[in-house]
Amino acid sequence: MDIYWWVGIIEIILAFLVGSHAVLYKRDSRSSTSWALLILLVPWVGMLLYLIFGVNRIKRKAPSLTIKKQGIAQKLTSNNFLDIFPPFRRFNDFKILHNGDEAFPEMLDAIDLAKNEVLLSSYIFDNDQVGARFVKVLQMAVQRGVSVYVLVDGIGIWYSIPRITSQLKRSGIPYAIFLPTFVPWSTLLLNLRNHRKLLVVDRQRAFIGGINIREGHWLSLSPRSPVNDVHFSIKGGLIEDLVQQFSIDWEFATHGSLLVKPFEETLPLESFTLDTIERVRVLSDGPDLKRPLLASVLLITIAEAKSRLRIVTPYFIPDRIFIAALTTAALRGVEVEIIVSAKSNLPWMTWAMRAQAWQLLEYGIRMWETTTHFDHSKIFVADDHVSIVGSSNWDSRSFRLNFELNLEIDSFEIAKRLNVVIDNKLQNANRLTLEEVNNRTLPVRFRDSLARLFLPVL
Repeated sequence: MDIYWWVGIIEIILAFLVGSHAVLYKRDSRSSTSWALLILLVPWVGMLLYLIFGVNRIKRKAPSLTIKKQGIAQKLTSNNFLDIFPPFRRFNDFKILHNGDEAFPEMLDAIDLAKNEVLLSSYIFDNDQVGARFVKVLQMAVQRGVSVYVLVDGIGIWYSIPRITSQLKRSGIPYAIFLPTFVPWSTLLLNLRNHRKLLVVDRQRAFIGGINIREGHWLSLSPRSPVNDVHFSIKGGLIEDLVQQFSIDWEFATHGSLLVKPFEETLPLESFTLDTIERVRVLSDGPDLKRPLLASVLLITIAEAKSRLRIVTPYFIPDRIFIAALTTAALRGVEVEIIVSAKSNLPWMTWAMRAQAWQLLEYGIRMWETTTHFDHSKIFVADDHVSIVGSSNWDSRSFRLNFELNLEIDSFEIAKRLNVVIDNKLQNANRLTLEEVNNRTLPVRFRDSLARLFLPVL
């Protein structure tokens, strides 16, 4: 028996073992089917891609993602479903910041006024004029004795060349890379990204949302690729929850704890009182959890909705469970609106969205496409009082693979203000109709369906 026979036998055995792993451990049937077909049709390539992108090694390392205090480690590995839900906190001073034009000046000013501590986490931190401004104020903070920590994702730092890390290092700013791309062990975790955007200054004020640190968000600078987005400034008891999450991420990235200076300005967890009932909780999600937190909260909220659901997202590729939940809500009389961007930085996401849009449009769900710049905003409002904002998109990557950070807010006033933001977006949007979707040409329909077929693989 020559070497080719042995290679063939080994290939069959390995393909069977790797394919079996995909069938056994991929909970989404479309994902497991797509991986199994890829491994079967293109064995060596399919197996390599699955081993790099398909295996969730983070769950096995869940304890190393935690700081063993206040029960966090137990919650990550608990078998009790209710343990994944964090407590609600009081808050005040919630502010909506439109684009980098409003968000960046306030963030830069907050860092410039910092006295004790700056914690900054971003998926993308570009080495451009916006990145340079952040580096400058961070360097000045370090020089006056402020404890500064910067965390950037291992893929996000490659959005600009040369990378921002050279500027951070030259400026003496402490930084860490979350799952570095070219470190051998983390290459096997290439598909799991830290998509969180967070800035906490002196534990007094936090910024959270979808805006990355890059020139494209600052529209008054006339960037080459302008991006619309929203960010949020908030104060209140949730600050400590956000600090704790940053600490967990920092420990995972560096294998060391934060060297935070003690200071008296730290806010107690319930330090604000309000005339109206307004509550917020941090939804920190990721593949280290046994159960998806954000997806669970969204499904519960959709199931409880009585009048209206409004979704703004740059990518809308929900799985069958979410499609069923939204169509069921529409059937019981809930008004469902979905706003996406007609212009996308990832066109195949729009193709895949259109391939499954008919499943929603047939049930009277209204879908809109904004026609201005690419809209990266992420807003969810239910029954005009429950809102969810942050870093997550409506796709399998955000629900299953990325480390995400969102806020769930129970407030009629905040929901009202977010509805105004949504209404303004609809002023520059075209409605997507069932007729338009059904009238796509055959080549376009094939392209869109093909994009939708392969999305669960990632």
